[in-house]
Amino acid sequence: MNSEFSELRALIIDDSPTSRMTLSSVLRDVGIQQIKGVSGPQQARINLQDNQYDVILCEYHFAGDETGQDLLDEIRYTRMIPYRTVFFMVTGEATYDKVAEVVENAPDDYLLKPFKPLTLEDRLQKALNKKLALLPVYDKMEAGEYEAALAQCAGIVRRMEGHWLQAARVGAELCVHLERHDNARQFYDLAARAKGAPWAKFGLAQLSYLKGDVAQAKVALEELVSGASAYADAYDLLARIHFEDGALGEPLRALRLAVQATPTNLARLQRLGALAFYIGDGPEADAALAKAYRRGPGSRVFDLQTVMMLVFLGVDRGLQGKDLERLTTSLQFAADRDPDNPRLQRRIELAGLCRLPVRKELLEVVGRLKGLVSWLGEPDFDFEAARNLFSLLSRVASREVKLPDAAGWVEAAARRHCTSTTASDLLAGAARSMKEYVGIIEAEHHRVNQLANEAMSRLLKGDADGAVRQLTEVARRTLNARLFHLADSLSQKHRARLSAESIALIEQARDLRERHCPDGVQVALAGIAEDARTSRTLTAA
Repeated sequence: MNSEFSELRALIIDDSPTSRMTLSSVLRDVGIQQIKGVSGPQQARINLQDNQYDVILCEYHFAGDETGQDLLDEIRYTRMIPYRTVFFMVTGEATYDKVAEVVENAPDDYLLKPFKPLTLEDRLQKALNKKLALLPVYDKMEAGEYEAALAQCAGIVRRMEGHWLQAARVGAELCVHLERHDNARQFYDLAARAKGAPWAKFGLAQLSYLKGDVAQAKVALEELVSGASAYADAYDLLARIHFEDGALGEPLRALRLAVQATPTNLARLQRLGALAFYIGDGPEADAALAKAYRRGPGSRVFDLQTVMMLVFLGVDRGLQGKDLERLTTSLQFAADRDPDNPRLQRRIELAGLCRLPVRKELLEVVGRLKGLVSWLGEPDFDFEAARNLFSLLSRVASREVKLPDAAGWVEAAARRHCTSTTASDLLAGAARSMKEYVGIIEAEHHRVNQLANEAMSRLLKGDADGAVRQLTEVARRTLNARLFHLADSLSQKHRARLSAESIALIEQARDLRERHCPDGVQVALAGIAEDARTSRTLTAA
């Protein structure tokens, strides 16, 4: 028994009561007396909302689809546990070390069952020593003092102290978070040269991407995924790069491989399912999204847009009202907890309209659709809302329901949200079953390009003031984020050449842009296109 462990608090996550009792006994044998046991991931999430632990022992395999690795990914991503917490994976799978090599959020250590108390005591002491060595760093990070935490990391690495590799990783991630990319590269270079760590090689690829050297990033990422132990996060960044290029088949391929490497990862299942949905691969979308739905509603990573896509796919398969209503239960549950959220209310309304055509109540559908026209100009009618509206309209129209005003609705929404080739392709994918709507979307994409080109032509002729004024006026009319962004960029670059009237117009438009286009030209699809400059999670591994 180790007296140093007597004040530690431990959480055991295992769906076998016998295993929980055995693990509790082993923990007591090594000196830990404050022990809580829970029967699975969902119970762990609930418990971790109000409690903190020094040590977590988590079973890798559970009865359902979810694994201990999935839970670890989520609680690290959502910061449900402090940086100082030691997380052990407990498994009977002798090849788990291969799993830990390819994931971003590896546990502090893993225990292969059966194991002896002395084995746990030895491993736990080593893990705690590592956490203790980095405790000053973690304390600064918990306090939000990232510069001070970075200085601590740099000192540990400079002195090459025992846990310098972990300090280098935390230091590199802090540098990325602080947008100090040259400093991050120094940390990653050192770790890659000394240990060949996959996370360091991935970090260097990410830095190439952030620098704008996409070709170099692709080369590094392809190398990371080419070996027998492909690094799963590399697939995510590859998917993002291809997604931004507008070639939607390539990110789909990358996401398939990512799911193959981590088959129960909720975020990746949702990304794969969403992209397959908009490309038009219904069976693949249904399989990935249904798997995500079976294990996801209790997770903070679960995206309720998954439910919306399953509803649309259910309509395609001819599901009846009761089955569709069952799917939307999680939507209503979320709305009950957040009744003032217009996004949730809109989803419920659209899901409800999906059920009506199946029950042949077509006149009610038409009437309620007309009541939704006011959404088109609302600040929160975002890109996701446009995709959902198009998905609904195409399915209603394909059932020979007369919607004489629908073309105008599609035109207005497309004019607002055709901000890039990728955005337009996704919108067209949502309306895929109605060629008329697809044609309107393509025409609006061309129209937005034409408006931007006309303004740039005026700029090239020396009329910066006219170009900015023209862009600002059409941006205000269309609420198109790309046109807002272009007008703002030109106004900053050529401000000295602008009239007072144009400057005032830009200032007025900026407020409109902030309210109606808070995400700018960013196109998001189940997290595929999260901004890599801000979405990096500080794992403190």
